[in-house]
Amino acid sequence: MTPTLVVIRGNSGSGKTTAAREVRCRYGRGAALIEQDHWRRVVLREHGGLGDDAVAPGFIDVSVRHLLGAGYHVIVEGILHTRGYRSMLRRLITDHPGPSHVFYLDVSFAETVRRHHSRAEPIPITADDMAGWYTELDVLNVGGEVVIGEESTLEQTVATILEVSGLTVAAPLTPCPARCPRCADKASAAAPERAPAEPTTPALTAASITVAALAIVPAGDGRLVFIRQQRGPYAGSMLLPGGKVEPGEAFEDAARREALEEAGVRIGALRPCGVYDMAGRTAAGVGYRFLMFAFLAGPDAVRIADGGHHVDEVVLAEPDRVRPHPTVMRILTDAGAATYDPGDVERELRDAGIAMRSYPIGATGC
Repeated sequence: MTPTLVVIRGNSGSGKTTAAREVRCRYGRGAALIEQDHWRRVVLREHGGLGDDAVAPGFIDVSVRHLLGAGYHVIVEGILHTRGYRSMLRRLITDHPGPSHVFYLDVSFAETVRRHHSRAEPIPITADDMAGWYTELDVLNVGGEVVIGEESTLEQTVATILEVSGLTVAAPLTPCPARCPRCADKASAAAPERAPAEPTTPALTAASITVAALAIVPAGDGRLVFIRQQRGPYAGSMLLPGGKVEPGEAFEDAARREALEEAGVRIGALRPCGVYDMAGRTAAGVGYRFLMFAFLAGPDAVRIADGGHHVDEVVLAEPDRVRPHPTVMRILTDAGAATYDPGDVERELRDAGIAMRSYPIGATGC
């Protein structure tokens, strides 16, 4: 087993540092966090903009390689402008024999300034300083790079990074905690307090993850828009319009696009209502795993076509008049758009061999 390399990038004020620290905190011992600002400003006291004379890129490169070699899962975060760090980061990713995952937090300049001014502990920089550093969509353009839009909450962003990178299931490989007497003592002391939990669904595994988005679309008179897809692991079931997020596409934009392509519905404002990690096997025995971002559309949705992109039918119906796929039942119930019995939903998920972990964002209703 080899450790995981995670790179989290974004402009100043995008939330990358907060997200990276929370990812590391939730993982626990065995994950190292390298913050560009700390390495450059605190350890080296080096100004930016030095070009080829800069020491920080090489220092970070050597540090990451050493930590990966020691078995640490490594999280690297910072602005990490492509003009100074692209070559170094690409070499790191290419040379690392284990999994590598790159995330870019795409936040508009106006939003970065707003977030900066709302910090609990203000940093002495101005909007002009931030404007000088800001680069729009400064992605690395490496395979599998995930772009996270500004509509993503901190909880959604952290959940995405943990699930897509596989850190939710990755075991620690470092001497501490793997072979640490103090960690073993703490684990032994805590063990009697933990009652063994009965699993209600199969265990989630670090399979290849497809990042997707769906929309809950009201159709008036208490009805919602449902579809029957022709393909995919849930083909033939009553589903919500949704599908894979394309490279560089915001989750919210993907939900809008899928609603238009599959159901012929044009939707405006969307509110996030949950993130869902779903895994199982197709009828042919092929494993799959989705990280699904669910959004709730407003009442301004307009149906402009019959839809039908890989869809057998589009159905406008009240939730209690249809029996959708159990994953949809849980999503609708979490969003306050339906009231399916949780016990029934769990049984149907278990019978279908589906593991589903939920991160709902409050009940919003339609």
